[in-house]
Amino acid sequence: MSSGMAGQRASEHERLERVSLLARGGLAALPELIEQLVEPTWAVRRAVVSALSQAEPAAVPLLCQALRLGRENEAKLAGLVDALSASTQDIDEQVLELTRDANPAVVCDAAQILGRRESARAVPVLRQLTRHADDNVALAAVEALGRIGGREALDSLLALTESGNFFRTFPTIDVLGRSGDSRVLPTLLKLATDPLYGTEAVRALGRLADPSTLPALLELLSRAPESLARAIAIALVAIHEHSEQRFGSGIAVERALLASPRVADLRRQMTRGLKRADASEQLALSQALSWIGEESTIPTLLALLSGPAAVAEVAAASLKKLAAWPKLR
Repeated sequence: MSSGMAGQRASEHERLERVSLLARGGLAALPELIEQLVEPTWAVRRAVVSALSQAEPAAVPLLCQALRLGRENEAKLAGLVDALSASTQDIDEQVLELTRDANPAVVCDAAQILGRRESARAVPVLRQLTRHADDNVALAAVEALGRIGGREALDSLLALTESGNFFRTFPTIDVLGRSGDSRVLPTLLKLATDPLYGTEAVRALGRLADPSTLPALLELLSRAPESLARAIAIALVAIHEHSEQRFGSGIAVERALLASPRVADLRRQMTRGLKRADASEQLALSQALSWIGEESTIPTLLALLSGPAAVAEVAAASLKKLAAWPKLR
């Protein structure tokens, strides 16, 4: 080990020892401990966050005050948010006070903390914040509600999709897709037909991967514009993968596509969607084509063999599967 590296490790060890000493110093040492959050070394900064998160109850108001007033350093702010989020004390009421701050950035941090703590008591306040004049505050509240979950939080998010406000509805769709709750399906299926939100809603449906959405997705695919068709293909593959993981087979998804009365339209839409598809979309489209393919799709899949390795591999597998396609029917 070089002398420079040895000196660096020794210095880091000394700084960690200093953090440990400050952590034992109680409230009197808290201001200096907070200042250690600007440390460039992650190991030291992590030790500071851990020490602050375990600080005594009387330290919490000081941490909240530092978050409100010490806005000059991003590393310090991030560390304070981490420490309050992980605090072992009952701090939710004090953090709720921060949501009334005149500075929207402070309110955003408070919402993030409450969300990371999965504070059910914060839901009514966060619900109000989704209607805040500042879009960043509203977004932080939406994300926090998504982290907290539960019926009341979900009801708040579903209501927000009816607001008509693009900057509130769009991020809410993503949060709904990560909720894992089937109650969001009717709302997302409705939004999937909206030209403004359709692609994002379909992506959310793909993350949920619920097979019950197949009929609606296939109907939409049969008449969808190219960008939406590509998103639907990715969602179909996600549902297929989910079915394989849960039931051991995705054959029900394949048969649903084959049984569609508009299977020819689906085939045409997927083939057309390949023209401007990126690699991930090509993967999904070529796989889905193997489920409903016929001779007309073979030239399209053959062309993909000269594409990126992952795409070529899927295309080759799809061509191989097409050889046995009549057996699938």
